[in-house]
Amino acid sequence: MVRSLRFFTIALVALMLAGLASACGSKEAAPSASAPPASAAASGTASPEESAAPSASADASETRVYKDVSGREVTIPVKPQRVFALWNVGDMLALGAKPVGSTQAMLRFYNEEEKSGIEELGDGSNMEAILALTPDLIFASARTPAEQIEAYSKVAPVVVTPFFGDPFESLDIVADVLGKQAEKEAWLERYEARVAEAKEKLQPVVKPGETAIVYQYALKSIYVYRTSVFRTLYETLGFAPPERLKELQQDATFSSEQLTEEALPDFSGDRIFIVVNDEDSRDTMSSVEQGSVWKGLPAVQANQVYRLHQRISMADAYTLYWALDEIPRLLLGQS
Repeated sequence: MVRSLRFFTIALVALMLAGLASACGSKEAAPSASAPPASAAASGTASPEESAAPSASADASETRVYKDVSGREVTIPVKPQRVFALWNVGDMLALGAKPVGSTQAMLRFYNEEEKSGIEELGDGSNMEAILALTPDLIFASARTPAEQIEAYSKVAPVVVTPFFGDPFESLDIVADVLGKQAEKEAWLERYEARVAEAKEKLQPVVKPGETAIVYQYALKSIYVYRTSVFRTLYETLGFAPPERLKELQQDATFSSEQLTEEALPDFSGDRIFIVVNDEDSRDTMSSVEQGSVWKGLPAVQANQVYRLHQRISMADAYTLYWALDEIPRLLLGQS
């Protein structure tokens, strides 16, 4: 069973790298969000550290039946107190909660302060280690195979959530499961205020109709993705995708495209954002940037190339909030 769990984790890591987010080891520290998206002062609830500890209240023993996105009906605590998060770490952080444990693949996207107090359990295949944390709930993504859900369910009830679904839908699901609707509403208010602030900051430097592209280096290759993957850049801040990307998105099944170096000009925008997902891909990026194709791109010649931290790929609620600081910071040339 442990062997099969490890195989699943490796497969998920590869999928995140090739698709939307990297799960290879990286020593680059994740930048922090500018402020905790939820706090005891704002919501009147326990701090993230406190929420990970067992509760002495009656809520700890009360249960309810919850139907998750896979259609499973699961008996879960009314107020889960000790969550092991194979997924949804960012959603929990946005709600002012912290899981008792998670995996290296998930926690690598967050900085030391954000993941403080969360036990990192490698690839999540060690059931005895998870059991030792005495979780009362486990979050898993919809990409988790049924046999693995069954295995984790022997440790604690498992709630399946969307795999890179709509971030606001995912936040709503996690808030419902954790009983943190008030915290969710408070976060949404802060988020909308941060959106308005970011747009105001960028108004003097970003022209209407400017195009942008995100080149993501992963597994020694270059990828571009649907604009929905980088929601903050396109939908929120209003950058337009290059025409070639628009064409690809006409196909509803399109999710990503692996590019050759020669194809970069077809996808280039007024501004280029670079995401490097693993150390091996840094060499690929360096090689590309030494070539004549890269040097001839208008955005490169205009010095409008920006390096985004790989956490942008997660696109969870906590990362959306972070991106509203990070993208304006890069565009305004702030350190």
